[in-house]
Amino acid sequence: MKNRAFVGALLGFALGLIVSESWRSAARVAEARQADQRKQQAGSAEPVQAAESADARYARASLKLAQLALREANEANERMPQTVPESNVNQFQQDVRLAELRLKAALDPSLRGFRSENLLLAESAIQVAKDEYQKALLANQQVAGTVGKTRLERLGMEVEACRLNLEREQTLRDDMASRVTDVQWQLQWMRDELLHVRSRVEQLSDLN
Repeated sequence: MKNRAFVGALLGFALGLIVSESWRSAARVAEARQADQRKQQAGSAEPVQAAESADARYARASLKLAQLALREANEANERMPQTVPESNVNQFQQDVRLAELRLKAALDPSLRGFRSENLLLAESAIQVAKDEYQKALLANQQVAGTVGKTRLERLGMEVEACRLNLEREQTLRDDMASRVTDVQWQLQWMRDELLHVRSRVEQLSDLN
């Protein structure tokens, strides 16, 4: 009973994340459209200096956190090499790059900034999937059968799915219609992730 309650709570949390991200994505599309309209109306006039938005302040804080996490990992490795694995350091570096793009997009919500962020996210997802697949292969090389054939096949398929997602992102253009399409794809991806989380949590629940 407790496990089922936990599954329900986790799924509710994930659903809340999807609703929140849906609202944020729609808001960002609207913001980009308004920014384009303002640029067209302004013509060659000098832009009016506006107060920094809450989204920009949040993006700036997120960038600072990412930089501090990377610095902390580097300092730990300076004191004792390999304290933080290289794969983790690479992920911290990727987080900084992504945070920089998010801040850039928040300061200038253009279509190009939005696409750059999504392309980097897609590239990062490929790297994470590859790392998990390589870890599984290495585990089986060290001790045969550590990772089952079905799980190994799934990890390999996740790499391929991430590669196809990047390919799909690269087909989009820098226009509003492509941005709306991209938001729809992101929502589809989040729904798929929710189903994966649900399946894994239910498997853990059955084991207990």
